[in-house]
Amino acid sequence: MHYLYLKEKDYIFSKICLYIKNILISLSSIMSRDLQIHKASSIDPECISLPYVYINPQFGYSTDKILRRIYESPDVFLKPSAFPNEIKEYYWIQCGKPGVKEWYSLGVLNEGIYFFYKAYTNNTFNKDGHMDLWVSYRFSDIIQYAMDTTVYNKYITDTRDQPK
Repeated sequence: MHYLYLKEKDYIFSKICLYIKNILISLSSIMSRDLQIHKASSIDPECISLPYVYINPQFGYSTDKILRRIYESPDVFLKPSAFPNEIKEYYWIQCGKPGVKEWYSLGVLNEGIYFFYKAYTNNTFNKDGHMDLWVSYRFSDIIQYAMDTTVYNKYITDTRDQPK
């Protein structure tokens, strides 16, 4: 019985160590991110237009409702009509597909505010969709705090060797 108890403790300890290791890897990934602006060689704004159509209070997706705060970033005042109507330049877009792949867009608005947008739906946005928008005056905040490691790696892979 004592032997089983020790094995269980070892198992729990190994799970805790693995969890801590994953946290440290995530933190080191955030701290070692390339903060230079990279731009994809080919960007098709049309492929992100489907979720943009639903950014409208009548569908439940006003800019205020999808805006997420970056606590490490200075406050940003974003006009309700600024996103997605006043996009100055895209740096990267990932085309999505309902139920399969998320939509992402990264760029800068006319007012010099950087943004990262993410949308997903299983079917249609007016039934089961979800959208998030992060904004900052600092591009580095978007890269470090708005993107998770998987999305950041996809962005870097898609824009590698193509600094703005």
